Amino acid sequence: MSNTRRPLPFTARHVWRAVHVCALLLCSLLAQRTPADVGLTPMHVDVVAPPGGAAEAVELTVINTSAEPRTVRFTVEDFTVGARGDLRFRHELEAHGLPLDALERHAGAQYVGVTEESVDLGPFEQRVVAFPVSLPQNARGQYFAMVRADAGTLVPQAMRGAPHNLRVRLQVGAFLFITAGWKPERASEDGSAAAIRRATPARYEVEVADVRAEFPFPDDERQTLRVVAEVENRSTVHYLGDVTGVILDVKDRRIIERIQFAQGVRLVLPGSRRVYVGEVRSRLGPGTYRIRFDADGDNPRLRDSDGTHVELREPVAGVGETVGAMRVLDVAPTDHITIGGTGDQRHQRVRVYNNTDDPIRVASEVTATGDPAPTVRVSPQRFSIPPGGVRSVRLSARSRHGAEGGIAELALRPATRGGISFPEEETRRLEVRVIPGKPRRAADSLRVGSSQ
Repeated sequence: MSNTRRPLPFTARHVWRAVHVCALLLCSLLAQRTPADVGLTPMHVDVVAPPGGAAEAVELTVINTSAEPRTVRFTVEDFTVGARGDLRFRHELEAHGLPLDALERHAGAQYVGVTEESVDLGPFEQRVVAFPVSLPQNARGQYFAMVRADAGTLVPQAMRGAPHNLRVRLQVGAFLFITAGWKPERASEDGSAAAIRRATPARYEVEVADVRAEFPFPDDERQTLRVVAEVENRSTVHYLGDVTGVILDVKDRRIIERIQFAQGVRLVLPGSRRVYVGEVRSRLGPGTYRIRFDADGDNPRLRDSDGTHVELREPVAGVGETVGAMRVLDVAPTDHITIGGTGDQRHQRVRVYNNTDDPIRVASEVTATGDPAPTVRVSPQRFSIPPGGVRSVRLSARSRHGAEGGIAELALRPATRGGISFPEEETRRLEVRVIPGKPRRAADSLRVGSSQ
């Protein structure tokens, strides 16, 4: 086994033993809620403001989620995103003497006004607060800022015998993504929302600049193969990026594992480079493996992929038992799916994953096993999945009113693009349980235009 450069070091965490410990709770683009006593919604807002024109109002709702009254104070601060996805605020960069170039290019806090510096909220009360956004005449491109809501310091009741007291500072933030431009006055002819008119045309360019594998050294605590990928966003716009990776056994062209990458916040700023680090947890035996990495932005023009090959002459221990090649198909949900019940939803989605390095075709077949037998339909009944890709199919069902419901089996049979079937054990089977619908009331059956 040959070594490449040493794995990228992980940032050390310093544990401070002090009488008072102050914890800061900030929102991120990865979290939907924070365990604080104050909330702010929405957590990120796209704002389009005309250069030199009228202010564009942004309304945020601040919520006191506690049973105690609170005074919430608002500030607006510039931020940037580091190469590892960490949020960096202006005051932190200035305190450490770090360069502000990346932050200054898109600093937007100066363009956001605060109509109310603080609000007093009773228990479980909420309030709408406006933050006007005004851009100067020469504004171009995009600007970023965060509105921070500070509910002060909370001193929880200390447990008897605790070695220290705990003080928690309650803060939450909302991201503002400000674009210099003009909103369309009306929808397009087909009824869809018209694209905004930007002060400068947007350029979209994302590249996976590097994908490499880094082998563990003998003294590494985690004996895993690390995968490092670097992505460059040369666009003039930000995007919310999802990244995925797989490692395949070249010999049998099967995916061994789907790699989980540490990525911090999903926000990728214009003109920035991001570094993603993941690890292959499976034990890998000697052989040749291929690593594929995909960057998937929220726009088709913000996507790219790349890969590399790794040849192992000695095994890599990993953190678990040998996984071996995965089955041809994976499905989510895995074994059982219920249609109906709460909300009387009569359809469900099933995601089907191709675990091979070749395109495959899938044929679906539904067999009713219960009595009475429900009617279950799959759309589409036949579909293709690209190498390592995923496809979503829709299941809909009907059962007789007043019946006990029924059970059916969904079989998903993979085949090669040339029509060669895989062994029967590669067929994925799901139990589909159909909950009977509610009987319609008499009034519901009298529709407009129907005869009585």
